[in-house]
Amino acid sequence: TQSRSSAASDVYKRQAWTIEEGYGFAEDLEVTEEGGCLAGANPATVSETAVRRGMKQLGSLGSGNHFCEVQKVEHIYDQEAAAALGIERVGQVVVTIHCGSRGFGHQIAEDYVKLAEAKQKDFGFNLVDRQLSCLPLQSEEGKAYLSAMACGANFAWANRQL
Repeated sequence: TQSRSSAASDVYKRQAWTIEEGYGFAEDLEVTEEGGCLAGANPATVSETAVRRGMKQLGSLGSGNHFCEVQKVEHIYDQEAAAALGIERVGQVVVTIHCGSRGFGHQIAEDYVKLAEAKQKDFGFNLVDRQLSCLPLQSEEGKAYLSAMACGANFAWANRQL
């Protein structure tokens, strides 16, 4: 079983881990937003529950509108745009993947909605819908939330790479 500290430093901080483990090419990072690693991701801002959920689901698509689609290029309308996407010729096979941070990201959101809900009066908020709960960005809680969400984004990049 992988330890939390090992999992956090490897997976939750960067897509590059997947490349190092042989699941892709260094060039993949060049065509991924932020190189597959948002700055400021601190695994200490993520709950044990989120980590447990994430470790079980890494490399999976999920449900709902998540998918993996194999496509064949039939026509290229814009050579420059196609080239930027690595599409070089008619007949080329490409894969589209739509998935995210799975239960890891969902748990991060749930954890911080609960925190924001508990703290709303401390910050002078009086919201009627818990899904509108928020944290001031300059607060320690707000900074932790942004850091945890960066971990979620980094997990999503690693998940898609796998």
